Amino acid sequence: MSVRNSAIKLAIFGVLGILSAVLVVNTLRVPVEGQTVTYKALFTDAQGVTPGSDVTIAGVRVGRVDSIDIVDGDAGSATALVDFEVQRDQELPADTTVAIRYGDLLGVRYLDLAAGPSDEGTLEEGDTIPLDRTSPALDLTSLFNGFKPLFDAIDPKQVNALATEVVAVFDGRKTSMETLLRRVADVTGNLANHDQLIGDLIRNLEVVVGTAAARGPELSHLVDSLTQFTGMLAENNEVLMDTLDQSAAVSRSALQIVDGRVPELSRTVEQLHSLTGAMLGANPEFDHLMVAMPEFFSSVDRSGSYGSWLNIYLCTFIVNVDGREGAPRTRPAFEVLPMSVTENVRDVWDSLAGNQRVRPVNPLIVGIAGILAATLALALVLVIPRVSFAVRTDGYTAELANAAGLTDSDYVYVAGVPAGRVTGVDLAGDHVVVHFRLDGERHLGSTTSAGVKLSTILGKRYLDVAPSGPGDLGDDGVIPLRHTSVPYSLDDIGSSAIETADELDLGGLQKMLAVVTETLPQDANLNREALAGVSAASTILAKNADQVTQLLDSSRTLTDVLVGQQGQLTTLLGNADVVMNTLATRRAAIRQMVDDLQGLVAQASQFLGENTAELDSLLVNARQVTDRLQANLANLDALLTTGAPAARALVNATGTGDWADVSAPSAVIADNLLCVVGLITGCS
Repeated sequence: MSVRNSAIKLAIFGVLGILSAVLVVNTLRVPVEGQTVTYKALFTDAQGVTPGSDVTIAGVRVGRVDSIDIVDGDAGSATALVDFEVQRDQELPADTTVAIRYGDLLGVRYLDLAAGPSDEGTLEEGDTIPLDRTSPALDLTSLFNGFKPLFDAIDPKQVNALATEVVAVFDGRKTSMETLLRRVADVTGNLANHDQLIGDLIRNLEVVVGTAAARGPELSHLVDSLTQFTGMLAENNEVLMDTLDQSAAVSRSALQIVDGRVPELSRTVEQLHSLTGAMLGANPEFDHLMVAMPEFFSSVDRSGSYGSWLNIYLCTFIVNVDGREGAPRTRPAFEVLPMSVTENVRDVWDSLAGNQRVRPVNPLIVGIAGILAATLALALVLVIPRVSFAVRTDGYTAELANAAGLTDSDYVYVAGVPAGRVTGVDLAGDHVVVHFRLDGERHLGSTTSAGVKLSTILGKRYLDVAPSGPGDLGDDGVIPLRHTSVPYSLDDIGSSAIETADELDLGGLQKMLAVVTETLPQDANLNREALAGVSAASTILAKNADQVTQLLDSSRTLTDVLVGQQGQLTTLLGNADVVMNTLATRRAAIRQMVDDLQGLVAQASQFLGENTAELDSLLVNARQVTDRLQANLANLDALLTTGAPAARALVNATGTGDWADVSAPSAVIADNLLCVVGLITGCS
């Protein structure tokens, strides 16, 4: 009875667990209210958008992203096809545009829908919005790369030399204005020599500032959201510190539990291997049991189908005659032992299984079996994803000038859609070799390119692969150095700005400006050279006049947005200071938590490294056990079908007390005797 109660409790627990899991999954999906309509949109880069991302109109959530796929484009390229659903009452104009926006600084993106200028009807369900009406999110890599030409064009040594000469003239030294003019010519000539570079800088800044200005409402919303978020953290400062302390304690406890337990886990794997081996060694007996049990249950069901008792017939009565004096003349074909029907049924079960009488299960054995099952499940969870990833992906290599912060396990994107992971970053002489695996269905052409890009402004990187060109990448699967690029990172911008600021003599520049306003050179040739240099610099600006104008307009729009958010920015900085101070106060706990996690990873790595062969063999045995169950699927189905009626018949027959109700319509008279005397017909 205790086993039955435990089974009922286990079933109730399982049902509650499944209902809880369904509730949690449904909550995390954040479904769209009401009926929805599905549309599609093509993007050159959908990085950051994931299934479940929001779809908004004018900042109001009206749908969600369902799925993202990679589709082949022209000339071997790839584009991202995003399926999304929108509330049915939100009709989308035929010229609707879709843009990927930033939700926060951590990289969350969402789709923003906007109606176009014309009135051409509405989109039908399942329509695809083409590339010319979609725009990807702001590329942080392009943003940072826009600063590189600025620092490359400025030569602090020449600027300082110019300032020094001006100060020398002002102080009455013998340095002539000719030297000054030559320095001016050098500086302007240097700018003229970097015509293309400065043009690139202006265009990049115009794109960056223009994009930021066009997203003024989103920027304001982002500042408001960040202010609210940091304000929440600042208000819950004590809770944040307690959470960090508790997390450190939990990681320490986990490490203490796992530390030194690798030998025990190894023995557990060995025992699981022995257990599955023993199960595989009893295949004939198991097959016999699977065949016999449905037949037995069918017999019990037929015997108990007349009522709450078991019908018993004496089928045959045999008379043996021998010639020995005093020997018994007759004996029955079988004799009924003095035991209950329940015990007989139990004996039949044991005989079919090839075992002795079943005895009560030791709770210690049940506990050990549960631990072994949990260990096996943990091993499968760790190993199966790795094996699956290795089977469904192909390995490639990319040569980079430097790693640029890329590490193992970073994602690989194709058209902004996750398609693989980085598996290794190695130094190879004067460059870096990045090994990565990509979905097997992705085709990389002969001119495929790759580059390290920034996923968030906080510095998270990923490897972007752009398929291109005819043919294949080659047998070695290597993307050469000439087809790869690395970003101009935030560290590069900071170091360049610091170096430039440190090398510039600001006091000397101020004095230089004073001298230039008071003194004009008298040498016409030098003037012409200086003016020629200035003319060349102005020519650069004239060539990019439109971009400069747009840059100034966008800058004014952007600064207006920032001025409008001045109060929020002040609050944001104050809240951020409180949060940073909290993290600094708990740096010891954070450091301990990181060290403990590193220890846990080391223990897991040691366990997997020491038990690779055993785990491989265990997986083979587990697969063979499941194959055996699959081979007996029909017998298991018959067992489940016949088991319930048979159990019901046995329960009915034994449910009135410590005995079994038995019906014997013909008492102890055998059927063959009834046939002889003619009491029944139809005998054969």
